[in-house]
Amino acid sequence: MMRLPRMIRVRQNFAATAPIAIRETLVVELAKSRTRVQPGDSIAIGVGSRGITHLAEIVSEVIA
Repeated sequence: MMRLPRMIRVRQNFAATAPIAIRETLVVELAKSRTRVQPGDSIAIGVGSRGITHLAEIVSEVIA
């Protein structure tokens, strides 16, 4: 009978980060590419979901 390798439980803790102003940050970052996207253009927005805080708010602002 084949034995499984020894396993141990691991926990990862991340340091807390300072909150950011989501809308203002997105305005600044998206302004960098705004000249390439024209009104009426069709674009795709890829959205990940793992571990992203305030995901719904971020996606809403990107779409707006």
